[in-house]
Amino acid sequence: ALLHTYYLLSSVETIGVQGLKGLTYIDQLQDGMKVLEDNEEVQIKRETDWIYTNAASPVQISGVDNNSVKIDLQLKQGNDIRPVDAVLWNPWVEKSKRMSDFGDEEYHRMLCLEPGCVSRFEKCAPGQVWSLEQRITFPL
Repeated sequence: ALLHTYYLLSSVETIGVQGLKGLTYIDQLQDGMKVLEDNEEVQIKRETDWIYTNAASPVQISGVDNNSVKIDLQLKQGNDIRPVDAVLWNPWVEKSKRMSDFGDEEYHRMLCLEPGCVSRFEKCAPGQVWSLEQRITFPL
């Protein structure tokens, strides 16, 4: 399950994503290779399809129209709060051209940061509640 959140940006090349340092991500473009994120700020400079596992809040996108977007991510199972996966995705040049529902140059102006649970299975017993929450804060 993923909450598909697409952010419209002035330019993906000028933003940074904070809050992911120290997490392991699964690189979907490199046969699922696991990589330890060692950057304070992740920048998008190429096609990106990374699943950050055990992400905690908050994750922040900076440089969005000279502001920062704060994203709180949470998975609840009953009263238990658990880490989520955070998928960072941008199709970049070549994949954009192959996508029929995506303009060739639209990758410049978008970023997906999708909270969810895709790296593992979660069980939900009968009568139990499982919820995925995302709170986005944008200064006005």
